[in-house]
Amino acid sequence: MDTNRSPTNTSPNPVPGLLGRFGLATVLGFATLIPLVLTLLVPPWSKVDCQRRQTLYWSERREVYSIHFAGFDFLFAKEKWSREQTPPHPSSDTFFRSIEYQISYPVLLVEWTIVIAIGIFAYVRLARRIFSPKRTFPVEAE
Repeated sequence: MDTNRSPTNTSPNPVPGLLGRFGLATVLGFATLIPLVLTLLVPPWSKVDCQRRQTLYWSERREVYSIHFAGFDFLFAKEKWSREQTPPHPSSDTFFRSIEYQISYPVLLVEWTIVIAIGIFAYVRLARRIFSPKRTFPVEAE
């Protein structure tokens, strides 16, 4: 056995170190997680004008008059978790009008789908670029 020869890389992965396919997926997964968390902290809101019925200790929504997109706001914004009621303190078994805010889940799901699709596209694009075999073109002798 010849001990003077340098060891050859027999690994099928041309990129040494941690940046294999799993490492690339992990890095891009964390990079995709950042926008997902941000869209959760600042979600889209809808303004709902509805009729509610006061029961003994809570009220239930009976009829929705209109729903309008109200923009994006911080998840724990005080005005988004409050409710405008007419009258302010209804008695039991009465109907009243309420204007309240709720998270617009269809818009939030579209945002998440777009962010995840961009993450998958970035993974496929980078994986092809990093892990595809290098093409070498023969140089013609003149």
